[in-house]
Amino acid sequence: MAPNSSGPPSVVLLVEDEPMIAMNTQMLLSAIGIDQVHTASTVSEAFELIDREDFDFAILDISLGDESGVPVAERLCRNAVRLVITTGFEDVDLPPGCEGTPILRKPYRLKDLETILLSGV
Repeated sequence: MAPNSSGPPSVVLLVEDEPMIAMNTQMLLSAIGIDQVHTASTVSEAFELIDREDFDFAILDISLGDESGVPVAERLCRNAVRLVITTGFEDVDLPPGCEGTPILRKPYRLKDLETILLSGV
């Protein structure tokens, strides 16, 4: 499901429940030159998008209000989609199969996001 395993992604899944953070992240992605961003704010919305689209990369808030983003992370890792987990929490337990997934602490900046997106991790 991940057509591009390194370099800048072309199709990004953004899973974020805070509208302002989602909007800011979309602006950051646009500044990097990534305009094809599909946004979900719940686990079910994320699963619907994953079923419909092929993503090169995903940015996933691990805490989606009352929901955990862990099932989304597990599915993305199973599908070999490059992923970064975002969080405002200090400690994050990575789900099985997602070992080595980078974690981006909120609030993050353009440079932080760009480094991860372009690293091929």
